[in-house]
Amino acid sequence: MTKQRGYGTGHIEQRGPETWLVQVELPRGADGRRSRQRLTVHGSKRDAERAVRDVLHQRDHGMTVTPNQLLVGEWLPAWLERRMHEGRKPIADSTSDRYRRVIATLPRSFAALRLQEVRPMHLTALYADESLTADARRKLHVVLRQAFMLAFRQELLSRNVMDAVSPPLVQKNAEQRVLNESELKALVAAAIGTAHQVPIKLTVATGLREGELLALTWSDVDLERGTLSVRRGARYLNGRGMQFTEPKTAHARRVLELSASTVRLLHQHRAAQAALRIRRAAVWEDEGLVFPSAIGTPWIPRNFYRGYRAILTASAIEHPETVSWHTLRHSAATWWLRAGADLHTVSRRLGHASAAFTLDTYGHLLVGMQRQAAEAADALIG
Repeated sequence: MTKQRGYGTGHIEQRGPETWLVQVELPRGADGRRSRQRLTVHGSKRDAERAVRDVLHQRDHGMTVTPNQLLVGEWLPAWLERRMHEGRKPIADSTSDRYRRVIATLPRSFAALRLQEVRPMHLTALYADESLTADARRKLHVVLRQAFMLAFRQELLSRNVMDAVSPPLVQKNAEQRVLNESELKALVAAAIGTAHQVPIKLTVATGLREGELLALTWSDVDLERGTLSVRRGARYLNGRGMQFTEPKTAHARRVLELSASTVRLLHQHRAAQAALRIRRAAVWEDEGLVFPSAIGTPWIPRNFYRGYRAILTASAIEHPETVSWHTLRHSAATWWLRAGADLHTVSRRLGHASAAFTLDTYGHLLVGMQRQAAEAADALIG
């Protein structure tokens, strides 16, 4: 048993093989009496000593919060609330909603830790937790890094434990799946007669993102000129419903040229939608959307995607779980490049922030094209 008594140091008492009782004398209250702060620490003696230093730091800096009572699972929502309303640039609603989903993935065992008890070994174990996806671990690291930094600045911690750990290793994503011609035909055949038939075909023709597709209005489509303008995106926020947002980058706001067959497809779709609007006049809420719900209102993404998964299952495509809506966009870009479209055109059509990002994603498709260019130069050099 180790004891270090006195107002200046506090003391540590061993209660079990790896259990320690930490006690620190606090300043006198208004009534002139002293009080003690007690903390049970599980771990080594060094962990207990570190806890003493943390508590002493809080005491000597006049902290009114009792740090040993603050759990990680309590601090993260409090941090997010501050992040939403404070600072030079409060985060957007969509970002706060994403952070809430990330916090919800935190294992209960980690959330139940006291803020001051978190050590590098806890974070290492979190990053090795196989019940979490690699993407979830990466996002948790980002959130924890910001939350612990604020706790340190607010003097809830005497040191930031995140400084002692490296981000979780994230393996480079495997090459994304590209649908071949027979798979696409099977998918389109399964979609015939459903509300997803035209969205699937238009996405393959234009490479639109799902959010861009669901936010598209008829005022964005010029069938006379054969163009489609991407001006916004759509996403669903818990408690707020559907939200339409401005593109994040200048390149995401773009005008796409449409083929003659795509223009005919949209003409037919508009006519069919007009007939449906007449039949459902009693319940139809016209918001001018190209792809609304069955009653004209915005199509909720989760409902849209649920219908798409059903079509994938019906198509009998192998491993349908690997075919997301983004697979259609990725497949379209791949086909364009294989057909000879230049990288800059593909990048602008997809709305990428830069051609460098497009090259990083699709550069492997250009290997054969480089060989063709090298052979074409043979005629010039004899």
